Amino acid sequence: MWLEELIPNYNIDLFCVPNINDNNIVILKNFFKEWDIMRKKRGKREISYESYIEWKFKYELTGDVNCHG
Repeated sequence: MWLEELIPNYNIDLFCVPNINDNNIVILKNFFKEWDIMRKKRGKREISYESYIEWKFKYELTGDVNCHG
């Protein structure tokens, strides 16, 4: 999510990843959906850049995602 601040045209597409019944995959796919919604709102100027950055700072993954491997 923060990589786009350094490389604005960077794109990650996980929508083609199969829906495996792994909670971590579901949580990450939900995050990418929410992020995509916010990116589109920012692109359409429905929200300010400041609101978008604030959303990034406050976003928390919920669930059992193991960020340490």
